[in-house]
Amino acid sequence: LVTCELEDGIKTEGDTWEEGEWTLCECTPYGEAECICKTDQGVECHESEELYYDSDCKARCTLERATCTVTGDPHYKTFDGYRHDFQGANCHFTLIKTDHFQLIGKNGRRYDAENVSWNDEIQLHFNGVEIWSGANGEVIMGDTVLGSSYKKIWRDGKSLEVSKAGSSVIIKVGLGNGVEGLEVIWDGNSTVDATVHGMYFEKTRGLCGVWDLNDKNDLQTSDGKTVDDVNTF
Repeated sequence: LVTCELEDGIKTEGDTWEEGEWTLCECTPYGEAECICKTDQGVECHESEELYYDSDCKARCTLERATCTVTGDPHYKTFDGYRHDFQGANCHFTLIKTDHFQLIGKNGRRYDAENVSWNDEIQLHFNGVEIWSGANGEVIMGDTVLGSSYKKIWRDGKSLEVSKAGSSVIIKVGLGNGVEGLEVIWDGNSTVDATVHGMYFEKTRGLCGVWDLNDKNDLQTSDGKTVDDVNTF
């Protein structure tokens, strides 16, 4: 029989065991331990909430996902629904920053317009990887130009997935245990739709705002001060 070598000993194919309170593992025919979260944890979420399993497989309830949108020249709608315009040209800026990833945009001038900008490109930093996408949906990771689809899965269950449809690019960040932390849809021109998991409630920063159901504090600086002018922000 195939065996699985673990830090605390050896398991044989078909053996099952628990790791912690919420995780069930099995030694597979491939000699690898495969673990899943226990689903019978007695947790029930409200209708407006979403059930998910954290990194320790503990079942938790959180708000349904929220979306921030950047479009046009450029107009921003934060997670809390606050609308503002940021015309900063030829500079990079943080759209969303969490403890797991950072989404960055870059504004540029077009059509010889001196006072109007458009979002020209996006960058995603996640788990030591940088993804860049610009005009017409070109996607580059490091020094490699990606094709129509790409997926990377780390041993701890995190994942990064890129797919293209015409000039549009879809980027998905997986955090393990079936949790999709971020989905970005970039149209290759000027529009970004970024949707985050409910686990980031009260944990976002950047031009997409502090997601906390309060649109009055979305222009919050890195030191926690709320300002009225987006250019100051």
